[in-house]
Amino acid sequence: MRALSIRQPWTWAILHAGKRVENRTWPAPESAIGETIAIHAGRSYDHEGRAWIEQTLGRYVPLCKSARGAIVGTARLAACERITGILRRDLTPWHCGPWCWALDDVRPLSEPVPCKGRLGLWSLDAETARLVAQRARVTP
Repeated sequence: MRALSIRQPWTWAILHAGKRVENRTWPAPESAIGETIAIHAGRSYDHEGRAWIEQTLGRYVPLCKSARGAIVGTARLAACERITGILRRDLTPWHCGPWCWALDDVRPLSEPVPCKGRLGLWSLDAETARLVAQRARVTP
């Protein structure tokens, strides 16, 4: 299983606030499309992002309950699309690109799995993948 590290509170938004796109400066590898990936909450926290989420959604983002330095969920990488020029009407406030990784079948883990994150799309070791699969009830 591969994983993607994302700063909080964006991982919280994916798991609990309907954020179904992850914005990157690089495209997802073709081989990853259709694959279930682990969502890793990085150790750093984006306080400006928290303010944006609260203002945009009109919803409180719980700072103290946001796990960091751990796998917190899984999602299927459904597609990857580059956004160019004027945004289309069907895009949500979550879409800012330039590359939008569409996520579906999002599943929070029953309990976070602590591990160090990495840059890019990276592979979990066998034991971490087993724990993630067990806590998300998916096949590694």
